[in-house]
Amino acid sequence: SPKRILEIGIGTIATVGAYGTSLKMWSDFYPTATVVGLDIDATAVNQNYGQNIETRFVDCSSVKSIKTSINNEMYDIIIDDGSHMQSHQQNALETLWSNLSKGGVYIIEDIHHFDPTFNEFYKTKHDDHHNPHTKFLLENEITQSLFLDGIITLIDSKNIWNHLKDIDVAWEQIAFSHVLILNK
Repeated sequence: SPKRILEIGIGTIATVGAYGTSLKMWSDFYPTATVVGLDIDATAVNQNYGQNIETRFVDCSSVKSIKTSINNEMYDIIIDDGSHMQSHQQNALETLWSNLSKGGVYIIEDIHHFDPTFNEFYKTKHDDHHNPHTKFLLENEITQSLFLDGIITLIDSKNIWNHLKDIDVAWEQIAFSHVLILNK
């Protein structure tokens, strides 16, 4: 069981309807762990999320800000679900890798989200632009340098039916996953 969990990206009202939903999920799932949430949004950082949840400011465009925000602490799980900008994800990974405990897990979400080059290339090559797995499986340039080990989909069981009714991409993401993780 992890002792310390770090998540970049607390969430905003506009994107998920509430602040800190994933921090609360991690806290519920690992009640003895310290869960640390980092975000650039001061409103998100200044909320009270619960006893074992800490929040701090971070600007992932700045390596110095990332280093300052973590106080040289070690983490068993690190999740980057922040801006989804490739340069921010690279800064975070390069900075935080040494703060990941031996045997720990580092997760980067939405690696394709804000990269205009990826989006344009993908749209011209594939009809189904919602499923980035096909890019990793079909494109020679990528398969030569990267290996897709698996596709993991995290499902919010409380809200999944609302998404499945309205969004076809939710069905597609589930259909192409190797692993589904559900929270209760």
